[in-house]
Parts: sequence; structure tokens; C-alpha cells
Amino acid sequence: MTISNTGTTELTITSVAITGTDMGDFGEDNACAGIAPGRSCVVKVTFTPTTTGARSADLTVMDNTQAGTKNIPLMGTGD
Repeated sequence: MTISNTGTTELTITSVAITGTDMGDFGEDNACAGIAPGRSCVVKVTFTPTTTGARSADLTVMDNTQAGTKNIPLMGTGD
């Protein structure tokens, strides 16, 4: 997932985490902190299911914008 700063001031990422029902089946890796205007940062998400069937969680990103917290749905199916 790419986080882009389309604004005119630095975007400060204060937290990136996996949350929700099946959060143990997903992982994230990122070095996102301060993103200058016109720049972006990549958050790598992995899926390692612990059981079969549908699995879901959220990638939760907290930043210094007015909206503050964004939740991006994550879904996968374990074999």
C-alpha cells in the first residue's frame, strides 16, 4: 500500500498497525514517518493465515491530518 502526501506541508505518520478480528494473520512493515509534499511511502502488508477460510483485519494508519485515523480493510483466504 502506498501512502502519498498530496498536500503542501509534511505529512506525519504517527502509527501504522494491523487491527481487527484476524489481525494475527496479517503483518506490516514500513519506515513511514515524515512524508514531504509530493512524496510517498510504501507499507508492505503480508498474509500468513493461521487457519482455513476467510480472514479479515484492518491496516490502521494514524497521521496529523484532520481525518486523523484511516482504516484500510484487509482480506484473505487461508487454504
